[in-house]
Amino acid sequence: MDSSPADLPASSLTPDLLQVAQVQQMENSDLQRLVAKLISERAHLLEQFAEAKKLAIVASRTDNAVIVTDDAGLIEWVNEGFVRATEWTLPEVIGKKPGAILQGPDTDHATVRHMGNHLAKGEGFKAEVLNYSKSGRKYWISTEVQPIRDDSGKITNFMAIQSIITDRKEADRVLRETNALQRAMLEGAGLSIISTDTHGVIQLFNPAAERMLGYSFGEVIENKMTPSVFHDAEEVIARAQELSIELNREVKPDFETFVVKAELGQPDQREWTYIRKDGSRLPVLLSVTALFDDCGGISGYLGIATDLTERKRTEEHLRTTLSEVELLNRVMMTREERVLELKQEINLMCLNVGQDAAYPSAIGTIPEI
Repeated sequence: MDSSPADLPASSLTPDLLQVAQVQQMENSDLQRLVAKLISERAHLLEQFAEAKKLAIVASRTDNAVIVTDDAGLIEWVNEGFVRATEWTLPEVIGKKPGAILQGPDTDHATVRHMGNHLAKGEGFKAEVLNYSKSGRKYWISTEVQPIRDDSGKITNFMAIQSIITDRKEADRVLRETNALQRAMLEGAGLSIISTDTHGVIQLFNPAAERMLGYSFGEVIENKMTPSVFHDAEEVIARAQELSIELNREVKPDFETFVVKAELGQPDQREWTYIRKDGSRLPVLLSVTALFDDCGGISGYLGIATDLTERKRTEEHLRTTLSEVELLNRVMMTREERVLELKQEINLMCLNVGQDAAYPSAIGTIPEI
């Protein structure tokens, strides 16, 4: 006959009850841990959701274009900045590759390959690329692309943040063209162009200066030369004395002599003697002006010199010619006076013998007999 629990002795029921209690306690403990884990994960998800919501708000309101693709590079989401820049709407671009709708004939192929190689390797990158809007308008962007990975490290998405740099690219182009023009002017100019810093150390020495003075740009820059190297020291001293009197203050016979008037905003153009590297001398007309920075302060000085050798030679030839002409004039005037005297003598002899004057034009000049 089967026994009921009530029929069993109390001592025999105790281990079973304890076991049941232990199992129940374990289940409660596991349940508590599970609940705690669920609560923690829920809080983490809420935090992630809040963070994602913030990021979505930032992404939607930023001026930059933001693109999110899947792991194959197909667009899943774009922000309003992308729509404004490209004129493409989100429904129009979902499922398409960015390059297929944004790149055009003038987009650099090497840059496209560079970006494709990084994407194929799952690597982030930065690049500058020429894009096209929906209407065909060209614009430059600076883009940064980064992979997005899950907890296991697998790539789930790519995110690109693009900023429009068209204005900067245009400014760079203008600057390059301006620099090229300036280089052409400096290299092709027949004038010696030399610039210095505020201490007189030469910073620019154009080809005409090299030809004029015999120094190379490299040795001038390497040796930190100043214009005093190719100036006549006696001329500098004399000029410093003139300026000291003119400006009513002492002007030192050094670099100050060349720039003191330029510092005062006054024109300074005069003749100097350049001394070439080989010791030969060269007359020049030198104009010195101050260079200013963006704040209006003096950042250096610019000297432009013209070779006066040919002009001096021409002036000397002219002086010689004028002297010769003047001498010839004096000779001719003397000859004319002598001819007139001879005519007067002949007329006088004719009158003495009772004949008419041989040179009537000289009658009025015959002195009384």
